[in-house]
Amino acid sequence: SGAKMRHTLLLLLATTSAKRLLPKALTSPATSKKYFRQYRKWQKRTTNRAERLTRTSVEELSGLLFSRDPHTDDHSLAANVKAGLATAVAVAPEALQFALIAGVHPLVGLGSTLVVGLNCALFGGRPGMVSGASATCALVVAPLGKTSPEAIPTAVVLAGLLQLAIGYLKGGRLVRMLPHPVVLGFVNGLAVKVILAQVDHFQFPHGTWLTGSALINHSLLALLSFTVIEGTPSFITEWAPAPLLAMLACLSLSPFMPGVPLLRDVVGTEAFTGGPGALKYAFPSYSLTSFSKALPYACELAAVGLLQSLLTLQLVDGLTRGNKYGRGRASRECRSLGLGNLLSGLCGGIGGCGLLGQSLVNVACGGTGRTSAVAYVAFVLFGLVYCGSLLGSIPIGALVGLMLAVARHTFSWSSIRLLKDRRCTALDALTIWGVSALTVKKGLAVS
Repeated sequence: SGAKMRHTLLLLLATTSAKRLLPKALTSPATSKKYFRQYRKWQKRTTNRAERLTRTSVEELSGLLFSRDPHTDDHSLAANVKAGLATAVAVAPEALQFALIAGVHPLVGLGSTLVVGLNCALFGGRPGMVSGASATCALVVAPLGKTSPEAIPTAVVLAGLLQLAIGYLKGGRLVRMLPHPVVLGFVNGLAVKVILAQVDHFQFPHGTWLTGSALINHSLLALLSFTVIEGTPSFITEWAPAPLLAMLACLSLSPFMPGVPLLRDVVGTEAFTGGPGALKYAFPSYSLTSFSKALPYACELAAVGLLQSLLTLQLVDGLTRGNKYGRGRASRECRSLGLGNLLSGLCGGIGGCGLLGQSLVNVACGGTGRTSAVAYVAFVLFGLVYCGSLLGSIPIGALVGLMLAVARHTFSWSSIRLLKDRRCTALDALTIWGVSALTVKKGLAVS
């Protein structure tokens, strides 16, 4: 008890001394000057940071409205809106086809494009880059769509969470460590998988192969769509995007070609009545179930989505070198893509990633700012709500030709020249062939 009493007295003495001496220490001249200097430094840093952010925002807004873009003679605002329209025309038919590849309703592809595209347009790491539903993501979830389509939103949500984690851990920098032969093999295998995915679209209804005049007409429309996209002169595509011309050509000929399956024949006419009611098909109801089934696909979806987005970011960086926006930020792109896929999965979508070909279209048309990507999303939403009957009349053959053109531009033809002229080592050649074969046979994440 005596020891406890001594400890208690010492504690009371220490508390009394601290209460008496601490105010004197804080109010002493030396201590006051020290804390005052630290406060002034913090205030100055905060003020300078706020001034820089304000100045950057004002300069970006004034440059958007009044300055001229280095890639076009038009004013930046008009050029970005025009580029957004061209990109929307190129993306909308593809998004429908990507949803069919994934095994879900075609309008789900447009809904996923809206969510992922808007999120990456506002918060992404590279202005001028376009994101949305992609062939890469559709091919990943296609096996899941055949067995358990209700688990696709769960896989997309989990993939979004993984991408968010990678973004916050600064994992976007790792893409610079990928050897070039691996990247070549990846894109070549992806192009082959896109082509193979079109074989199922020569069946209507599903499981029954087209025959006779229907098969011939369907093939002719696919060939026409591919030819128009690849063969339209540049002076025409400056005013009208080639995918739009291809869709219009096939739409005008399809009434005279009996037996040709249309988009509304595949999924039903009620989905293409237009108006706000179309949104319930673009954002279907869902339930987050089958986590065990969805997890492997989520890991693959997160990996290949990030890879394609970061490769697209690097390409757009090279095309807009010297642009006022500077170099793209890989980790920020990872975070924005993860958030976009998280929201897309919560809306019942199939997710998405950066779109390589569409980003090239956007930059080529003068879309180097965030306004172009926002405008592209706005035009896609307009088409979904007000052009439903027109979308339902698109022949499936036209979408097949469009995907063949996408595969042609995805394939790295330079790798063929490298192998033919023996300008690469045997190990590099083996890597290209091996990664391509793995991508086709085992999937994109395994490669």
